[in-house]
Amino acid sequence: MVLKELGTRNAQELGKQLDDACGQLKSVQKGIEVSISQLLKTEVAGTLLSFGRTMEELAHDSVGRWRHALAKDLSLLAKTLGGQFRLEGASDNKENQYSSGEQPATS
Repeated sequence: MVLKELGTRNAQELGKQLDDACGQLKSVQKGIEVSISQLLKTEVAGTLLSFGRTMEELAHDSVGRWRHALAKDLSLLAKTLGGQFRLEGASDNKENQYSSGEQPATS
């Protein structure tokens, strides 16, 4: 009878200790989950900021390259058109000279 009672008490005590250990483990698990969640949020926020800065820098560089290319192309276009206007102007001057009775010089 005494052995049976001691066995029951030991079983109850072990059950209680096991329940306490489970409670402590759950508490530690919650703490770990909260810490990891906060760490992940911090890392994600930092990564997003870094990504945003990188995208802004890339966009700025891209716009600069486009501006440079456009300015170069527009400059070339202006030179080309300017040359054509000078040629047309020279042609018009020669035609005006011919119509006024002047003959072109022959070589």
